[in-house]
Amino acid sequence: MNRPRLIAFSISILLLVASPASSQQKNKGRGPSTPEERRRAVEMTVLLENDPLSPEAEKRRKSLWYWLASVPDIKVSLCASLIGDIDQNGTEFGPELVVQMAFAQARFIIESPAEAGDEFRVYLAGVEGALRTYASVRRAKPTFRIYVLEALLEKQRNGALRQYVKSAMETCRKAAENPAEKSPGN
Repeated sequence: MNRPRLIAFSISILLLVASPASSQQKNKGRGPSTPEERRRAVEMTVLLENDPLSPEAEKRRKSLWYWLASVPDIKVSLCASLIGDIDQNGTEFGPELVVQMAFAQARFIIESPAEAGDEFRVYLAGVEGALRTYASVRRAKPTFRIYVLEALLEKQRNGALRQYVKSAMETCRKAAENPAEKSPGN
């Protein structure tokens, strides 16, 4: 994705995340997701994890994101700090990896409804989905690196990812409890 498209995609994601009330208002009459929609969402999530650079990937991301924002029965919590500052090197795949966390969370909620209320398991599934996506990008572009994700892959290999996610969740909770602290001018 070139820089102008990346910026446009990032802005659209931020608008969707920042305005859940407006998406709820637009889809006020929308009922719960159907089994076919959930099946398709899981399928698209897997496709995006396995081939995040395909020519259809951007269209799939947008479609899946709009669907996820519209259904009232599958709610995810986006917290980019779970995967660290992936934009520190100006990476072109940062927004896609953050959004993939949300898709992986939704996949977990769909595939494991009995555990959907376990915040830790949902967040862990999101991080693991972002790491699978990153690994796919790396296979396609062997010289591409995001060092903070390399460190998370190492934690995953060493069995330390679960503890990392538990700790990182606290940052997410604090940000959710005190959103004014993160706003400019405060």
